[in-house]
Amino acid sequence: VKGDRLSIAIPEEEYDVGIETCKHNLHGRVIWPKGSTPLRVDALREKLRTVWKVLV
Repeated sequence: VKGDRLSIAIPEEEYDVGIETCKHNLHGRVIWPKGSTPLRVDALREKLRTVWKVLV
């Protein structure tokens, strides 16, 4: 405990492995207007591609 916060030590090697593992993963949430038809994954990818040029 450091002050009023909890501190957890993470070995640098494990931290680096975790960063490398997650480096190319994008996690997010798409909020769609109520009543809208849900998009299929390929249609969503096309819509996002205009915003995120590196999306493959």
